[in-house]
Formats: sequence, C-alpha cells, structure tokens
Amino acid sequence: MVDYVSIPDAQINQDRPVTKSLMRALRDNLLAVISGALGAPRIQPEAIGGFTAGNILLHTNAAAVGMTNADSTGMQEWKATRVQHDGTYRVKFTFSVNAGYGATCQLYVDDVAIGTPTTANGNTVEISNDVTVQWGQRVNIRGNGGGAPGSSGATVSNLRIYANKPVSFGTIS
Repeated sequence: MVDYVSIPDAQINQDRPVTKSLMRALRDNLLAVISGALGAPRIQPEAIGGFTAGNILLHTNAAAVGMTNADSTGMQEWKATRVQHDGTYRVKFTFSVNAGYGATCQLYVDDVAIGTPTTANGNTVEISNDVTVQWGQRVNIRGNGGGAPGSSGATVSNLRIYANKPVSFGTIS
C-alpha cells in the first residue's frame, strides 16, 4: 500500500511546472484513497453502492487455529480480519472439537458479540452469520475450552467472508 501525501495548493498553481514528483504524488494518492491508506480521504459507500450479504467470496483464511485448555478462562480471539468498506457481509467458518472435549466459539465485530455462542463436543459445525460492519471494524472469532494444555482439542478454520459484489479485505491474522 502506498502512503497518502498532502499536496499544497502552491504546487498545483497554474504558473507552476508539472514535475515528476507532483505526478508521482497524484498517482500514489489515487492508489492510497482506493486502498484506504492512513490519512487518505475515504470513499463514501454511496459512491460504490452499499454491500449486502451474498455469495461472492471476498476473503478466505483456511488455516486452522487450535485452542488449548489454557484458553478456557474466557473468550480468546482465534481469527480476525479488518473490513475495508461499510456494509452487511456473510461470515462463515468451520468449528471443530475433538471427541471428549467441549468448547464454545462466537463471532464478534470489534468487542460486540454477534448471534449466540456455538458449543460443540466431538463434532464439526459450519457456522454462518450475516453481520453489518463499518470501515475499519474487526470481524473476529473468539472461543474457549478445547482440551489439555498443549493439545488442540478445538479448532476454527476456513474463515470466509461473502458479499453481493467484489471488494477487497485487509487480513489481520
């Protein structure tokens, strides 16, 4: 991602020459706005039309993240991604718990729990929730339980985010 650079009015005065550095700044600033760089103006959702939950895959993180009994004292974050555009998205993931272990997981937007917690014991559950988020918010999966210290009795994998049209996401983990 490129940085956003403020261009003073004096550099774009009608009597000033067009320089290589000015042209580079103009080019890079456009890319910075599109990619949501720090300090860049934000593209308003109305300009690109809002997003609604749909079946177009926008983001995937297939890696499995395991949990141990050391995580059983509270809801610990397992996976997360940051949203780049306002809208409603469909979030799906796989929650697996080995036989003999009990664990719970739940979807969060920032620090707010979404829906109800899912508890599993010796089975695999495919979880799907439609969530409304704003630019910069973190969609994350948290859980607790899962087995003896050092073991991975519970895992979250295959995090996927869908919408009604293409858009990019920034991966956190």
